[in-house]
Amino acid sequence: MSPRTAQFLVFLLFGAAALAAGHAARTRGWLRESASERIHFHTIVWVWSAVSVLSLWRIPLDPASLWLVAIVPLMVALPALATVPLARRLGANGAETGTLAACAGTGNLGFTLGGYICYCLLDPAGEALAYAVAVVSMQTVAAIVFLYPLAEHYSPGTRRGISLPRLMGESLWNARALPLYAALAGVGLRFADAPFPAWVDRLFVLDALFYAGALGGYGGIGLRLRVADSRAALRYHALMAGARFLLLPVLTAVLIAAAGVIGRPVPPLLADVLRIEALMPTAIMGVMIANLFALDARLASVVWLGNTIAFAIVPLPLILWLWG
Repeated sequence: MSPRTAQFLVFLLFGAAALAAGHAARTRGWLRESASERIHFHTIVWVWSAVSVLSLWRIPLDPASLWLVAIVPLMVALPALATVPLARRLGANGAETGTLAACAGTGNLGFTLGGYICYCLLDPAGEALAYAVAVVSMQTVAAIVFLYPLAEHYSPGTRRGISLPRLMGESLWNARALPLYAALAGVGLRFADAPFPAWVDRLFVLDALFYAGALGGYGGIGLRLRVADSRAALRYHALMAGARFLLLPVLTAVLIAAAGVIGRPVPPLLADVLRIEALMPTAIMGVMIANLFALDARLASVVWLGNTIAFAIVPLPLILWLWG
């Protein structure tokens, strides 16, 4: 086992421990379930923002990186749209359909999973992480454009009177959007050719931020999670596994191949980042969208857990074999 593979496995175990700790904190009465909202808020605003600016400070200035703008929105929209008719055939009601579409369209691409895998397994590590953060930033924008209208359509009605432009404004002009602006600041520093601070690598600042993000992200989910709900959602677990681990990797491979056919190939490092990210399980963002549009947040939580466990059983060993 390579040192980087071992590094990632330690990180994965830490995330599992944080999830279990959050669950135990609720069941034993140490913390209220509602504390997860504050934990996730501060994790997103402070930790995610710090990682965004530091990571994108080192993104390669390659025109071919513009493929992110073309490929990532399709990686969000197409799995979500494909999930809708399949969910209906499985007997999902409106709220469940909207929830499953949101989960299918969002992947754990950031530094709590996909980004950290790219950081551990790909060379050069700093550029791989910068690409991964760029991918998750594009996913955030694409989710606003494609998934919000879908979630609004399947909402039970509590937010039907709010227009899409207003929803987009709410998402872009509040503290939760700070990681997006931090990412833009990182890109600006890169274009300005500002020297990257050496102490960030010397003091393992990014590694510390990764662990802080995992603690807040997974711990907050643990506070909400009710594992018993999974037994009633087995058919939805299968649907999500097909969307995230079959449809999305095939779609990504086709898009990368198409870029080569038209004579504008995706850079090799970015192509590897996209292939790895296409194998990631559904993201916390799916749970957040379910909450925002009054869909089925409990279903989103158990689907997130089941999909993450399925990822650890099949796609993760494949990734470690191919890139480890």
